[in-house]
Amino acid sequence: RDPALGMPLVDAFLAVIHPEDLEHVSAQHAKASQQRSTSQYDFRIIRPDGAIRWIEARLVTSFDEAGNPVRMVGTSQDISERKQIEMALQESEAQLAAAQARAKIGSWRRDLTTNEAEWSAEMYRLFNRDPALKPPAFIDFVHLVHPADRKPFTQHYNRYIREGGSYQIDFRVPQANGDTMWIEARSETLCDSHGKPIQLSGTAQDITARKQ
Repeated sequence: RDPALGMPLVDAFLAVIHPEDLEHVSAQHAKASQQRSTSQYDFRIIRPDGAIRWIEARLVTSFDEAGNPVRMVGTSQDISERKQIEMALQESEAQLAAAQARAKIGSWRRDLTTNEAEWSAEMYRLFNRDPALKPPAFIDFVHLVHPADRKPFTQHYNRYIREGGSYQIDFRVPQANGDTMWIEARSETLCDSHGKPIQLSGTAQDITARKQ
């Protein structure tokens, strides 16, 4: 029992959990009691002064020879500051996504050492690509470009890779309905200490109305 509250420790623990997280905590606790790996989950508590804090819990369950759970140990860590940063970033990303959608402009980045790329949500919309998929490799991206623009686009890109700096190029992208969208692409190069390009980052904007 908790001597301060005069109630069992489990009840005292549940009493401070945020009402919206009670079901989540109960489910995670039940799940942790049945698995042999470490269980981790986050939840909120309400302190006596009314302050809300975020807690990260880690639980490990021990089992007897028959496979029955016999003991559970764990840790709880206050991660409120980290959560505040995460939520601020999420809000910022949501605002950026909304702004990009309004302007019909997407942003992207490609690591030239791994050829891995990152696309914003608007990039996926502009190029009609499933957001569940990874951004395409350059050789696959070229096939999204209008056939008549692929050669100059590839030449421009290759020169940019060799020489670095920045570039701007316009090209067309065929649409599923038969229309053609014009894209204005801008990019900057990040080089290592030897002047070798190691990263590209840029934007792609729908400028179809401007071209008409």
